[in-house]
Amino acid sequence: MVLLLEDMRKQNAATIEAVFSTRDELKRELQEQGERFERRFDVLEGVVRDNSREILALGKRADSLEVAVQQNSEDIRALGAKLDGKADRQVVEVLEHRVDGLERAARG
Repeated sequence: MVLLLEDMRKQNAATIEAVFSTRDELKRELQEQGERFERRFDVLEGVVRDNSREILALGKRADSLEVAVQQNSEDIRALGAKLDGKADRQVVEVLEHRVDGLERAARG
């Protein structure tokens, strides 16, 4: 009976050692996995931070471009109005020339 108990104790000790060994290995693997994920998240956080800065800068650039486009649109409208006025001036000059010709012809 004593030998049987001694064998059971040895088997229990071996089982406990195997369980602790497995537990320690799982803890190591989880720790390593956690460290790998942390490194990956650090990289991703950096990328997101950089992208956020770039997006803000692009938003500011888009705002300034919008203002520039509005100014250009106003300038184009003003130039269009000037060109319309210039075309009218040319018509008036042609008419003045015709009137001068008619007045000369009428005088004689």
